[in-house]
Amino acid sequence: MKFKNKFLGGAFALSVGAFISKVIGCIYRIPLTNIIGAEALGLYQMIFPLYCIILTFSSTGVPNSLAKLISEGNSAKGVLSSSLKIFIPLGIIGSLIMATLGYPIAYLQGNYKAGLGYIMLSPSILLVSILSCFRGYFQGKSNMNPTAISQVIEQVVKLMVGLTLGYIYKVKPILSSATCALAVTFSEVVALIYIYLKYKKNPSQEQKVFFSRSKIFKTVLPVTLSSLLLPIAKIADSFLILNILKGYMADYTQVYGIYSGGVESIIGVPVALCYGFAITSIPFIAKSKTQGQNRVKNNCKKVTLYTLFFGIIFAVMLFLGAKIVVNLLYFSLNLKYKTLMIKLIRVLSITIVSLSLVQTTSAILVSLGKLYTPCLTLGISVLIKIVLSLIFLANPKLNIFASAISDIVCFSFACLLNLIFIFSKKSNLSSNFY
Repeated sequence: MKFKNKFLGGAFALSVGAFISKVIGCIYRIPLTNIIGAEALGLYQMIFPLYCIILTFSSTGVPNSLAKLISEGNSAKGVLSSSLKIFIPLGIIGSLIMATLGYPIAYLQGNYKAGLGYIMLSPSILLVSILSCFRGYFQGKSNMNPTAISQVIEQVVKLMVGLTLGYIYKVKPILSSATCALAVTFSEVVALIYIYLKYKKNPSQEQKVFFSRSKIFKTVLPVTLSSLLLPIAKIADSFLILNILKGYMADYTQVYGIYSGGVESIIGVPVALCYGFAITSIPFIAKSKTQGQNRVKNNCKKVTLYTLFFGIIFAVMLFLGAKIVVNLLYFSLNLKYKTLMIKLIRVLSITIVSLSLVQTTSAILVSLGKLYTPCLTLGISVLIKIVLSLIFLANPKLNIFASAISDIVCFSFACLLNLIFIFSKKSNLSSNFY
């Protein structure tokens, strides 16, 4: 019961934080779409997949790895100190690379006008590199509140600054989309200040013990790679959708903006509600490994069933309420794009279940020490998704729905593979997969 209460408490805190963040994100896009228009939104959404990679690095990859190491009994201060010495230099390098390659990346995507947005976003790489280390520190100590609150802060600041700057430059699509990217950078600054002050306000009494940087890197690398695979797939989507659809659609940028900026954001809200089960499972399942394989397997089943139960409920609700949601949130869109969005939401509603299970089962595998297994399962699934997108997007009758179909196949297959690795009779939950 103690495990259950702590687990559900931590999951609830993260789920509420993620839910509020997603709701604010959706609310943000409503006035943003009305203010800056479809073209500027499309330009902003071109850089958004890369921002998702940064957020994944900050909210999943590094924090999950550090949380696993700390929950296994290693010095929390030692792990934090060593991780900062690794990721601050990497963050600086990443920021410089993005600033330098912003325009070339935008050109390759199909619209060079998004280049300035990449430059405005570039400092976020350094900021989230630092932020991710502090989040991992708190999650490893089973304190999920700083992560949840910092995520909400990110969204609130982005909304306030983004809408203000978007309104100021609303008649200039390039500047309005770029300043919205700048708002993202500013939001990371504020979130980092909050979590650092939280760390300084409640100093741990434990002694800082040196922790091997190589061990951190060996743990972070596979976890981060698996966490980045889906956002990387979204970047591939942005290249494929824009470059293929423009061959037979005049409004390809607007359609991409509807799909990526509207539909995927709505789908992301219920998935975020299941997010807490995934993140909270890591320290708790990692700690229960000392209590025997039966206890571990029982905890894995509980986490999976919680996710499946809520995922199904949210999927059904969104499928039935798609028209209401679109009319309520995107009232300014014309009938053509509203109809398109409603159809896409209904088609993709099934991914709420599969994507929620993917994030939970991947986290379970990490907590069990099977660090490379999610890389394998997601890697295979993403390759299938890209191949299907290449084949189906070329069909004008499917157009943007081709990407939705590839998403359904990708997430379902990854979920199935993860479940096999966890619950197969031949699976040894106490062994590592390398």
